[in-house]
Amino acid sequence: MKNIFLNIFIVVSIMIGFTSCKKEPLEPAKPQNTVNNPANVNPVGTNWELYSGRVFVANMVISSDVSYYDHFSSTKITSNLDIFTTSVLPIDNITQGITTWKFTSSNTFVLDGTTVYNYNVNTNGIFNVYGLENGSARNIEVLNSTADYMNVKIYESTGSVGTNDYNFYSVLTFVRAGFTGTPTLSTVPSGYAYNGVVGLPTSAVTLVGTKWVITKYQNAVGGTLFTFPNDTLDFISTTQYTINSSTPRNYNITNVIGSSMKSLSLYSLTTLGGDWSGQVQGTFMTDGVGVIEVGTFSDMFGVSADKTVWMNRIL
Repeated sequence: MKNIFLNIFIVVSIMIGFTSCKKEPLEPAKPQNTVNNPANVNPVGTNWELYSGRVFVANMVISSDVSYYDHFSSTKITSNLDIFTTSVLPIDNITQGITTWKFTSSNTFVLDGTTVYNYNVNTNGIFNVYGLENGSARNIEVLNSTADYMNVKIYESTGSVGTNDYNFYSVLTFVRAGFTGTPTLSTVPSGYAYNGVVGLPTSAVTLVGTKWVITKYQNAVGGTLFTFPNDTLDFISTTQYTINSSTPRNYNITNVIGSSMKSLSLYSLTTLGGDWSGQVQGTFMTDGVGVIEVGTFSDMFGVSADKTVWMNRIL
């Protein structure tokens, strides 16, 4: 009986203590050990080094138009989380093997070992890094994490190409500083097609060593006047081409974000009278023997009207 009265006294004392305590301001939410996924290991306190990154792009109208890109390659180690307009914030400029993150137990986020911001964690386990240079914030969702690596989703936004609008976000893979193994990358969502490296010229794969003839072009899109130059373009390297074996001039061909198209830019293209750029089908190298038909090319300086170009591969 004595023990029963003692226990009642202790419980009552605790209740009185709680009701009489002064109410304190709530602290920023602390991350749970599982961080949104029961299988995850808490990433707080670890020095994380950027291993790789992908960006996923979806057409906001055409549900089947979805693709993903790598941020890096063997020749490209820098990228930006905003693939449409390019962000100037340090957190959005990423460098493979150099960019580092650290979430400390005191709710600070350390970028590249020097720049410090604050963070909290919401009820869904998403880290919110705030107080960035322009007063904005970044949500960082830990998709999965172990003691050695983590995959995070960041920078979910929208962008446009011509009349098409897209949603996009990046998934970055970090490894623990000093880790020498191979991390597991996040699974690619169903239906997403791989479309190369974001912003990386693809000329070494597609055009170098080939020859094309500009068989004709239309002086104004939809017009009736045609010119038949039959000029031969010889792509002699990954960055240069010649016209009818003349002086080398520059070119590049890159992926078009959110599309299977390629952007082909031909500088000093005297056939058309200047610097011209156009979007061509990504399969132009494999369609038939290699053709570009009804390709719309624009004057890079906007001086001349667009032209429709026909080209055939001869080598």
